[in-house]
Amino acid sequence: MQRCDNQFPILAPRGLTETFMKFCLHSSARTVQETVARAQRAEALGFEAIFLADSQMNNVDPYQALALCAINTKIIRLGTAVTNMVYRDPTITANSFATLNEISQGRAIIGMGTGDGPVYSLGRTATKLADFEKGLRVMRDLLHDRGDVDRSELREAIARWACARAARRWTAGLGVRSRRRRCRR
Repeated sequence: MQRCDNQFPILAPRGLTETFMKFCLHSSARTVQETVARAQRAEALGFEAIFLADSQMNNVDPYQALALCAINTKIIRLGTAVTNMVYRDPTITANSFATLNEISQGRAIIGMGTGDGPVYSLGRTATKLADFEKGLRVMRDLLHDRGDVDRSELREAIARWACARAARRWTAGLGVRSRRRRCRR
């Protein structure tokens, strides 16, 4: 295997045993048909994942589009980049991702952020970091069926939808405080 001066491996085809750089596709979902075709093409080219923007009023709903991508692909991972808690309650987001993870047989990735562009463009403000952290904790507990969530009836209802292998969770943050909180487990 060749190495660059900075010791990062050069990209290699999927299936090799060594660690290589992985590429993902970030896309806006203008139509469901276009999104499914894009996911199929990305998978054929060896991309690791496709992420859809969760931007209300600008794109189709990413959860529904990703569910159709899951049905029409086999190995590419599927996620949002990023979902926010201003317009989507953490319990509903956990349910949506648990369902997507079941449909995709464990390929779902949760991309969460405090809500910048989509939130500001509709006249709202981003989620405060303390509330964001609490929402992430609620989602983690629901998806992993552990811990005490304040709303026990909701926890039980959503936990029924969670598949055995919980969806991966990604977070986005631009500032120093966001990065610090993002690294907490």
